[in-house]
This record gives sequence, structure tokens and C-alpha cells, in this order.
Amino acid sequence: MALNLLGYENAVSLRKGLNGWAAVGGELVVESTPQVVMGAFPEVDANLWTTVDAYLSSLPDGFGAIKADDLNVALAENPPFLLDVREPSEFEAGTIAGAVNAPLRQLGDILDSLPEDMEAAIVVFDSIGHRGAFAAEALQMLGFVNTRNLSGGTDAWVAAGFSLGQ
Repeated sequence: MALNLLGYENAVSLRKGLNGWAAVGGELVVESTPQVVMGAFPEVDANLWTTVDAYLSSLPDGFGAIKADDLNVALAENPPFLLDVREPSEFEAGTIAGAVNAPLRQLGDILDSLPEDMEAAIVVFDSIGHRGAFAAEALQMLGFVNTRNLSGGTDAWVAAGFSLGQ
């Protein structure tokens, strides 16, 4: 996401990361790879670079993720604002109780629905954690400093033995 914000047009994220690559039989190597020839860099807005650099330089432990068990405890002790960034059809099939739905592409449209306190706890999620990570990063860069992404998304929530409501 940060590379796309900075103007790189072909930067993509590998779904489920290295674990996903290995799961489909992708080869993992341990030796150094040959040096890549760099192409032209996009022109980057200096203010945007400062924001992205500050964000990446100060990532919290766990990279802003929260595990299902820890979210379950938080829901009982001090419930965060829950933001489901899946598509409406996914949301309607079941979500974590109390969640608000705003598909990732519409995140900017619901900013005024988020807690006014920029330090309030917000947990975003999707099915596997991918879209949730994008949403959490965007919200953190906008100043919602206590935003976390549910690691593994609703898949991890259900795998941990918790249910999705309607």
C-alpha cells in the first residue's frame, strides 16, 4: 500500500505472504538473489513521503496486529470500535458482533463515523487480514493511532473458536 501511495503502479502484495507462497509449492531459497536493475522512480510528493516514512519508521510491535484471543479479551474488558472492511455480501454472511461494515474501497466515505477520539481503540478486519491491514495502515496514517488489524481476519477468529453473528 505504501508503495502504491508513493506512485509505484505495479506494486502488489502476495496474498497470505510467504506462507501462502510455500502453501502452493512456491520455492523458497536462502541464498542471495542477483541485484535487480532499478528502473525510473516515480516523482514522490515530499509531504506524502514524510508521512509514509514516519509511519513505517514507527510501526508498533506486531506491526499493528491483534490476535483473535486478544481481541476476544478486549471485547469483554474494553470493547474497541469494530470495522469490517469486507464487501457487504461477506458482512451479511456473518461478522463479529457489533461490527460496522465499510468495504475497503469506501473507507474514506465513513471517516466521520469513526470515534472522534483519535486515540480510541479501533480494530479492523476482513476475511484473512489483507484488506484489514490496508485499512489499518490508512487509518493510522490519518492519525487514528490505536488502530489494529485482526491478524488472519475472520478466518483466524473462527479458527480460534469464536463465532460470527448475523
